[in-house]
Amino acid sequence: MTSTKLNTARLYKELQSKTKYLRETDREKIHQAYLFASAAHQGQSRLSGEPYVHHLLHTAIILAELNADRDSVIAGLLHDILEDTSITDRELQQEFGEDIFHLVNGVTKVSQVRLTKIASSAKSLEDLRQLESLRKLFLAMAKDLRVVVIKLADRLHNIRTLQYVDPGKQARIASETLEIYVPLANRLGLWPIKSELEDLCFKYLYPQEYIDLINVLHAKTTKGKKYIDKVIKNIKKYLAKQHITNFRISGRMKNLYSIYQKTISKNKTIDEIYDIYAVRIIADELKDCYTILGYIHNFAKPIPGRFKDYIAVPKPNGYQSLHTSVFTSDGQKVEIQIRTTQMHESAEYGVAAHWLYKEKKTSGNMNWVKELANLKDTDLSDLSNDLKIDIFQDRIFIYTPKGDVKDLPIGSTPIDFAYHVHSHVGDSLVGAKVNGKIASIDYLLQNGDIVEILTSKHPSGPKRQWLDIVKTNFAKSKIKAALKKENREQNLQAGLEELNKELTKLNLSSINNTTADKIKKLLDSLPYKAIEDVAVAVSQGDISPRRVIKLLYPLSEIFNSHRPDQNVVKKTKTSVYFGNNQILAHKFATNCCHPAFPKPIIGYITRGQGITVHDLKCKSLNTKEAERLIVAKWNQSKEFEYYATIKITAEDRVGMLRDITKVISDANINLTNISVESHQQKNIAKINLTINIDTYDHLSDLINKLSLLPGVNNVQKK
Repeated sequence: MTSTKLNTARLYKELQSKTKYLRETDREKIHQAYLFASAAHQGQSRLSGEPYVHHLLHTAIILAELNADRDSVIAGLLHDILEDTSITDRELQQEFGEDIFHLVNGVTKVSQVRLTKIASSAKSLEDLRQLESLRKLFLAMAKDLRVVVIKLADRLHNIRTLQYVDPGKQARIASETLEIYVPLANRLGLWPIKSELEDLCFKYLYPQEYIDLINVLHAKTTKGKKYIDKVIKNIKKYLAKQHITNFRISGRMKNLYSIYQKTISKNKTIDEIYDIYAVRIIADELKDCYTILGYIHNFAKPIPGRFKDYIAVPKPNGYQSLHTSVFTSDGQKVEIQIRTTQMHESAEYGVAAHWLYKEKKTSGNMNWVKELANLKDTDLSDLSNDLKIDIFQDRIFIYTPKGDVKDLPIGSTPIDFAYHVHSHVGDSLVGAKVNGKIASIDYLLQNGDIVEILTSKHPSGPKRQWLDIVKTNFAKSKIKAALKKENREQNLQAGLEELNKELTKLNLSSINNTTADKIKKLLDSLPYKAIEDVAVAVSQGDISPRRVIKLLYPLSEIFNSHRPDQNVVKKTKTSVYFGNNQILAHKFATNCCHPAFPKPIIGYITRGQGITVHDLKCKSLNTKEAERLIVAKWNQSKEFEYYATIKITAEDRVGMLRDITKVISDANINLTNISVESHQQKNIAKINLTINIDTYDHLSDLINKLSLLPGVNNVQKK
């Protein structure tokens, strides 16, 4: 047997060992999935050179270490099968059923996030990447949180093998992981995954700092472990004297990235961080936790301000434990955590420990998932920072007058609280009481505040100024929705006019005459429910008319809509004669009209700037001095030439220049000069073209076509 086959067999044997907590029938189904995945991915390999099935086995093993249910482990083995093999949705459903198909399909959708699917109004490429990933993940979580846990297992193994990835991509992948997947693992309470992802990303994002920290800790590790062992021995001895023996005690080391973050955020040296090592005590019952805490504070002097009761007030992700820091007899500082076995399992496995693999639904502590999943109609450009604020920052717990608890991010106001209760309460808000006293609506709520929202049956509605006060994106989105509703009709008409104006330029049907199939295709690509919503978004600048047109029509259809007739004889070259066939210095009007052969023209003698040639029907002539008008006509004795320079700003992508020159060639336009200026750091190219063209209309058509090319940001005549 080859070494590759031996490694595959070893990994599968490890998976079998890790899934012994499942029933035999479940393990047989996992074996079936393994054989199915092996056959489907036959011949595929990773960048490391290993067979692709190794990645699938590693993903399934990580899930098994979380005590995942049978379907989750199977989905871990099959998570890439729809994207990377010829297996169809139907085949997967027939082989493994609806539940497993939906898990695999959910992971596939999360994995297929691409920048091209993101609203053009986002502020930067990094915002776009993180924003769309977050939205997809949250929506998937609202349906089945197992999708996210499977994706986290997949990402963990990918980061473990990041050394085989192109060095140019390593930092981007590590950064994305640290910004998106680590906070999700933290929020779900999956501490082992969170810690390992952090340390692996730390290694690739800050390689020198990583090496320096490893070297510093190497000298401390042996000494630190001996010290913690000594503390543990003394605690066990002391508690035994108090007749307390039903507990487990161990030491743990803070993960590398957490230590590094503490040196940055607290501006401390390694020697000043005293919770690098901590002691963890696991008790049998809840009452034992507080009893042990009391004895610990007798055993060693507690450090003021360092006690936290996460049992009475759990963290938003459900984490429970008592934390205290003490001075030991030799003056050293050590952190001690005390929790029950159930709390410990929850701390180690997060949502997986309680209900994730059994109930298949979000728990009471996961309301933030549902809240964010409901933000489907929110302006995407506002979400990038606000989602991070709403989810990943510390939370505060606020009480209603009836004693119900609401959790909000630090910095929230009574307005945020009102919208958290209900959008109608927020819209009807006229004031607030905090702890029984009238408070301003911009008051920063504190942990434990009791808030009563004062409402009116006839409120004037939310104020635009509230947007500068509120903290949560949920409140902002509801306020914006109410404000937009007031002017919706006016915005609707303005948006329709803008869209129809651009469609007319391209010789395309108006919105009212656009087919239902095209409208459906457009709405499937955007977060709007009706074409009227799209028009309103256009008028408010949330989406450009050109982006709407690109989604409505393929480029080939747009170009063919006004491609010049190849059978028409080429227009003859002309110059302009004035009066009795006089040749005089002149220029063509551009701001008011675009005179083009063979349409009738007229000249206007300006003061000091020669003659300007206008279209005979130009409306600006109504305001001109009649005595300055002069007869003008096209001279058709020879072929007409018009030179124009076009400036294009576009993505510096492969094939961009080829696509531009093809559009010019297809339009039967002569390209006389081209220059390119590339800005690699910004990934932007500036392209200047000089062309020979016969009419202004032809030039306008060309500009419209060029602006519709993928990656083109701006096209204008110089």
